[in-house]
Amino acid sequence: SLITRGRNTILSFFYSNRDKFTHLLYLDADIYLSGQDLMKMINYNTDVIAAPVPLKGYDQKGNQVYNVTEIIEPNSKFNSNLAEVEHVGTAVFMLSNKAVESLVNKAIDNNDVYKGNPLTRGNKVDCDHYDVFKTGVFDGKYLSEDYYVCKVLRELGYVVYVDKTISTRHSGMFTWQG
Repeated sequence: SLITRGRNTILSFFYSNRDKFTHLLYLDADIYLSGQDLMKMINYNTDVIAAPVPLKGYDQKGNQVYNVTEIIEPNSKFNSNLAEVEHVGTAVFMLSNKAVESLVNKAIDNNDVYKGNPLTRGNKVDCDHYDVFKTGVFDGKYLSEDYYVCKVLRELGYVVYVDKTISTRHSGMFTWQG
């Protein structure tokens, strides 16, 4: 039931089987992403890329709100469809093998390695686990697990990209489309 534990378990399983995979994609169950847009994300051949996801609500002016903060470079030199961002939610979030390995190495260096708890419902992954997705106050800001991992990736030298042209749907009581 803890999203941080779930994301850490998925990353740990991916890492322990990294020879079988090229990318790790987090795709929340209430999000729609087209297969064509998934292929776009893969074909960018970047280490960290996400899609903007409309949040379930509007700002005070009635504008749609997305899971992206602080656009650093709105028209990245890499590709005009991509924007470099400080943070993005992990509802549609893809990491390369290289980025996952860097996150795991940092967790190992920080002694943030643990064994899966056999009493935890659904956590039957038999490998070391890495506490990569954390929450808390960092530099005076409370960061959710997804914003925290973006912070760490940027500290490790990675650029966090968002493809501005990808349209996702976020379902709930209503379907929010961006």
